[in-house]
Amino acid sequence: MKKLFKRKAFWLTAVPIIVILAIVALQANKPQEEELITAPVQRGSLSQTVTATGKIESASETNLNFSVSGKLWQLTVTEGERVQGGQLLAQLDSAQPISQVAAANAKVAEAQADLNKVLAGASHEDLEVSRQSVSAAQAALEAAKTAWLNAVASQNQALINLKNDVLDNGADAIFSVKEALHKVDYILSSAYADYLGGTNRNSYYQTESQYTATETLLNQADDDFDLYSIENTVADLSAVAVQILSTLNSTAGLLDNAYEMMLKSVPAGGLTQAQIDTYKSSLETEQASLATKISALQSAKSDLEAETLSDQAGVDEAQAKLDQAAEDLSLKQAQLALKGAGPRDFEIELYQARLKAAQANLQAALADLENYRLRAPIAGLVTNINYEIGEFVSSAQPLFSLIGESNLEINVDVPESDISKIKVGDQAEITLDAFGDDNMFQGHIAFVDPAETIINDVVYYQVKVTFDQKEEQVKSGMTANVTVLTDSRTDVLYVPARAVIVKDNQRLVRILENGQQTEKPVVTGLRGDDGLIEILDGLKEGENVITYIKNGK
Repeated sequence: MKKLFKRKAFWLTAVPIIVILAIVALQANKPQEEELITAPVQRGSLSQTVTATGKIESASETNLNFSVSGKLWQLTVTEGERVQGGQLLAQLDSAQPISQVAAANAKVAEAQADLNKVLAGASHEDLEVSRQSVSAAQAALEAAKTAWLNAVASQNQALINLKNDVLDNGADAIFSVKEALHKVDYILSSAYADYLGGTNRNSYYQTESQYTATETLLNQADDDFDLYSIENTVADLSAVAVQILSTLNSTAGLLDNAYEMMLKSVPAGGLTQAQIDTYKSSLETEQASLATKISALQSAKSDLEAETLSDQAGVDEAQAKLDQAAEDLSLKQAQLALKGAGPRDFEIELYQARLKAAQANLQAALADLENYRLRAPIAGLVTNINYEIGEFVSSAQPLFSLIGESNLEINVDVPESDISKIKVGDQAEITLDAFGDDNMFQGHIAFVDPAETIINDVVYYQVKVTFDQKEEQVKSGMTANVTVLTDSRTDVLYVPARAVIVKDNQRLVRILENGQQTEKPVVTGLRGDDGLIEILDGLKEGENVITYIKNGK
């Protein structure tokens, strides 16, 4: 075994195999990227066809039915009369479908007018109206600015006056407190201090204690008050006013205590009644003065706070009007710019799509109206008229029988999934196995059997196809391949039908935008051949839609 590993030939064979196995293992474990298949939105023509195969048979009478039921309104032929293919034979009462056609026509005209208006852009008169609106909005903005400035100025002046009132009354109050303290101190420190309060010395001590507390409040209020001016805020001045009012109330309590002390004082030790009365009179004067100062400062403080709220409301209202005027001007300017810029591509596409939708609705209304008219599918002889004018005609019963001039017809079975697309008179292209695909014959749908036929548990409907011209070389029994043109569109947008998905009852397509998948709602129309479907709204020509996603591991 060791000799085997030492051989050069062994390593020349083994090394490449090992490398290949390693590469395969790495590729197998490599995460697969998500694979997307896309298709462009294209513009062109769409056709919808139904194909079927049948046998050529000798022609017999063809029964002609209306596809809807109703009252017979008109007969244009008689029995035995020869008619041409496409000739009108009879009509039902069609007042309702005619009104629907008229309404659909009006919608088309409206959509066309809207599109023309967008394409034409704004008129000179319309632009002039918009310019005048901008000018009016500019004037309104200037007026709102002036009103706001006036409101702010009025507020500022009113506040200055009221702040001065608070400051003036505060200064008077502090002066009154100082005067009151001076008089109480004079009484407490007089030569008769030992006799004040009479035998009840508690009143003296209470007055003395109240004096000390009030003096402390005064010193603090006086120091703080010196720091304030009209430059301070309303809240600051209200706070210092509260502080001074607290000092005033404490002073009022001091004067009450001092007066109570003098009421209890009696003449003694040189303190005469006349002296007691003088002290009492002096205290009463200070009490009256202090009450006036308290009332004045409270009023000034209340007026300042009330005026602040009132003036601020006026300023706020002026500010709101200013903001609204600026917003109105911006809107008017944007509207003028939009009108002057002309229509944008997406607006044109939107109105074009609306016009196409209205035209499609008109075509549907016309097709519905045609159901109330019975035309000869082929040239032939009319036989067996089964109803008279005014009678109710059932769609299940034939109105006429028609013997075609061509002596051959094709009977094909159409599955129920396609039968709703086919109607009498539709064009058909016919090829015969006997002549190959290069020989094409033209025909029409002559009859659609309203009764179903069950074949291998599948529902079919028998359809008769006749040749437009007498074909001498065609024989009974030949196999015919029939392609019926049931509908068509020209100059429309279309995508592969598999690109359209349904989510929450809404049709969507997935597109790539900057490398990201985005879902867009779409309005679809005709489902054509080759797996294509018409797009009425939601996409533009050239956009890439995702038709298949293969998720990587």
